[in-house]
Order: sequence, then structure tokens, then C-alpha cells
Amino acid sequence: MITDGDDSAATDSGVPAAARFEQTAAALRSDGGSADVDAAGSELAAEFGDATLVLLEAMDSLVGSVPTTAFDNALVISPSQPGRVEAAIERRGGDPGQCGHVPVTGSPVSYDGPLWVSSPVDPSDLTGISVRVSQAMEYVKPGEGWLLWEDLQFLLLYADPSNVYRLTSQVLDRARGGDAATVVGLNAAAAEERTVARFAGLFDHYADLR
Repeated sequence: MITDGDDSAATDSGVPAAARFEQTAAALRSDGGSADVDAAGSELAAEFGDATLVLLEAMDSLVGSVPTTAFDNALVISPSQPGRVEAAIERRGGDPGQCGHVPVTGSPVSYDGPLWVSSPVDPSDLTGISVRVSQAMEYVKPGEGWLLWEDLQFLLLYADPSNVYRLTSQVLDRARGGDAATVVGLNAAAAEERTVARFAGLFDHYADLR
């Protein structure tokens, strides 16, 4: 989440969610699935046509973790207000005028700025989210554009994990078909280990930026 945890949370199996993800990540590593991070260990290098799952600390933002060149053409899915998204892009040296935002929020949205912003959609309305993202992807250029989906676990507070899983699969298929570089953030400590492991299987790469 864009703003101005504790990894010890356990599921009913007694295994921390982050630990279960590491087991899945180890399998991805053996298949060459680990995403590249720069020498400073803080900037993600994703690939066009692929999807990367990123472990973040609570309240961290994907906008601060991708290359500045991503904002030459980027779509941000986030519960944050558009003004916060705009400010975060500007802090990275990007041009908000080249970016779009799908606000996933039940709160009113008021914005007058350079971002292209869809009408807001409630986090419980997974069909509405799918429609908004599909429409917004028309502005993401193949082989150039980035899809940045913040706070995947945010939806799990409002909808059944199986339904969120199907939505995620649909969005990733759409982004892969559009040859976008897709990066999805997850606070693993806030999700059940079985959920983290299941979602990890949808992705081509992973990165741990905690």
C-alpha cells in the first residue's frame, strides 16, 4: 500500500505463511524462477510477458520497488487514493501522465491530476475489478507497459480466496497476453500459508523484498 510486520503469523498448521512461501520459492528457484533484483537489493527487474510475485513488508509499495522506466507506461491497481499514487510515481522520477490507476476502494475518490483513473470499484466486487482492469489494460503497451498490482492480500479481507485466485489468474492471463511486465505485491505474513502457496503457483517468478 502506498503510504507517507510481523512475519511470525502462523496458520492453523502452525507453520508461518512466509515459511511456506519460502518452500514454494525454493522450488521456483530450482526452475530458474527467481526474479532479478539490482545490486542494492531494492529494485525489481521483471520480464515482459511474465508475472512476478513479490513479498513485501506491510505498508510497503511496489511503486518504490520497480525501475523508474516502468513509469513510461504503467497501470497501478491499488486501494490507495490517486493522489497518493501520483505522488509516489513522482518521487521515483516517473511521469504520472504516462500512467493509469484502478482504485480498488469502497471510499469516494476525488482526483484532478495527470493520472488516467478509472471509476473506483469496491474490493468485494471481483467482477467489477476484472472489468476495470480489462478495460484499463487497453492502455498498457505490449512489450513496454507494466502492470503493478499492490496489496493482493487486501482483497482476501473482502472475498473468498478461491474467488480471488480466479480473478488473479484472469488478470495474469490478460497481462501475459498483452506482453506486459506484471508485478504483484503480497504481505505473506497477513495471509494463510495454504493461500500463499496456492497463489505462488500462478506466477513465473518471485522476489523477496522484505
